[in-house]
Amino acid sequence: GSAKSTYASVVAPCWYLGTRPEARVILASYGDDLARRHGRRTRQLISQPETAAILQCELQADSRAADAFGLTNGSEYIACGVMGGITGNRAHGIVIDDPIKGRQEAESETIRDKSWSAYIDDFCSRLIPGSPQVLIQTRWHEDDIAGRILPENWDGESGMIDGRDGRRWKVICLPAIA
Repeated sequence: GSAKSTYASVVAPCWYLGTRPEARVILASYGDDLARRHGRRTRQLISQPETAAILQCELQADSRAADAFGLTNGSEYIACGVMGGITGNRAHGIVIDDPIKGRQEAESETIRDKSWSAYIDDFCSRLIPGSPQVLIQTRWHEDDIAGRILPENWDGESGMIDGRDGRRWKVICLPAIA
């Protein structure tokens, strides 16, 4: 309800790809359908004449897929499900938006473990060193991906935080109830 996905999963990848020639961005969500929806919105934004004028590039003529497209500056975008696998693809930026579908999946230790394994094995290993990584999620469970990254004593504060995954994160906590 605060436009997190619009800004971080649609607008930011559009800007990032347009301003960084030859960059590759991977966007992942709990399922291929949601990832494709974000990809479709990103592709539509990039295809606007106003956006092309600002970014000084546009979609490649043969880029019609919502889950994989390229820009005339050589940048590329891939969208997939968290469990879909991205083997063979490296990225200059990764966005993981809603890796868990909802409460029922979050209550499953098996799903949480698979999501964590996909994050560590697939996404972290595909990220080119020094590249940005974004994680957007509803905190359905304390043992979700964010819960395994955040320090054990994290009490909901926003700011720069040293994660248990060895990375330094800028955390923006938007409580559903304030």
